[in-house]
Order: sequence, then C-alpha cells, then structure tokens
Amino acid sequence: MKSNQDMIQQTVLYGHQTYVVVSTWEEINVVKAGANYGWSVREASYPFNNNPVTTQDALVPPVWEYDHQLGKSITGGFVYRGSQLPDLQGMYVYADFISGRIWALEYDEAQQKVVGNRSIATTGFPVLAFGEDEAGELYYMLETANGQGIYRLNSAP
Repeated sequence: MKSNQDMIQQTVLYGHQTYVVVSTWEEINVVKAGANYGWSVREASYPFNNNPVTTQDALVPPVWEYDHQLGKSITGGFVYRGSQLPDLQGMYVYADFISGRIWALEYDEAQQKVVGNRSIATTGFPVLAFGEDEAGELYYMLETANGQGIYRLNSAP
C-alpha cells in the first residue's frame, strides 16, 4: 500500500490491497481526514469475511477497483505532473505488482469520480515502487534478476 499527495490538487490517492489470503479485490481511494473506508468490513465495494457494518459513519467507497482476474496487488504511484508525457498530465499512475501492468487513472476532482483508466505499459516483471524527480517525471522499480530495475516512464516508441 502506498499513498502520495498530488502537490497541485492536494488530493491524496491511495492504492490498497487487503493482506489476507481470501482477498479478491484491489481498490484506489481518495483519502480524506476522518473518512471511514470500511477496510475491516468490506473489500473494495463488497462485503468482506461476513463482517457486519457496526459503525454509524457512512462508508466511503473506493474511486476505482478491480478484481483478481486483472491483477492481485496494487503498487501505488503518483499523480503525473511532469512535462515529457502531456497525455498523462494530472493522472494517477499506478501498477499491479503481480501482473506488471501500469495504468493511468483519470480522476475528475469536480465530479468526484473516475472518468478514465488507461493501460499504459506491461512490464512483464513485478512493479515494486514508483518515484518522482524534481521535474515531476516518474520512475518505476521492477524486481529483476540482474538488479537493474529502475526505469523512467516514457512514451511508447
């Protein structure tokens, strides 16, 4: 699990995977102070482990979710603010550790909903983490046999 704050919009996006054997959903949330995401009673938008909802607080649903047919463990990333990939400007770039796929999630702050999710790369290797340089360009780290696994996110040739 990893969260990063978008320094322009001040939005915190959080990729979450429940760490239990029976988990079947991955989720991304917009984090707000004091919000209850129901992580002990549901997984993404679905009831979890037959636990009843016992809180008086409304549960905040994830803004994006996918099941384990698509991937099994979100590697949280960053909202892209660089200049080299203008088509990704303002999108939350994240990956799935198991599948090695990288996506760009477009979240509309005004509408408070996801308006797009684009597959932008398939690495073939587990994506361990993301990093960001001072110019807002993104890097991702792969688990590789030779230890040479840090790459800058670039457009397809």
